[in-house]
Amino acid sequence: ISNWVEGKNLPGHGRPTDHHPELILNNFRTPLGVLTAHLFRSAFPPRPDFQGRQVVTLHNQRDYIFLRRHRYVFREKREREKSVVGPDGQAVKGAEGIRAGLQELGPRFTMKLRRIDKGIQRASGQEWEWKGGMDKQRTKFQL
Repeated sequence: ISNWVEGKNLPGHGRPTDHHPELILNNFRTPLGVLTAHLFRSAFPPRPDFQGRQVVTLHNQRDYIFLRRHRYVFREKREREKSVVGPDGQAVKGAEGIRAGLQELGPRFTMKLRRIDKGIQRASGQEWEWKGGMDKQRTKFQL
């Protein structure tokens, strides 16, 4: 874990509540990425509390996993803002006066995957599903 920033040190941060957040997994496309996403998915409850409007985003980029926690807020559209338009270029009905925004709750940090163990290890021998440095190509990304 690196680049740890507490929620209270973020500018314009909000206060988190006890609601279970929704989980967004972004850019986990390889077989190892799918396995990693499944590990994160099992760490969060399967039924989030939508009333709390909290989201945890896990974004994979170049084998680094960025974690952010937000609350989405709805507000009235300001006069200088444009309306939401659909693919046909027309204003979307029902969303004329509504805007959505994000408020970061924290913490914010970056993770680098070191290894994934294979199965439950009861013996002294260690088997790995994946371990950093198994592939020596620096241009090939694993997740």
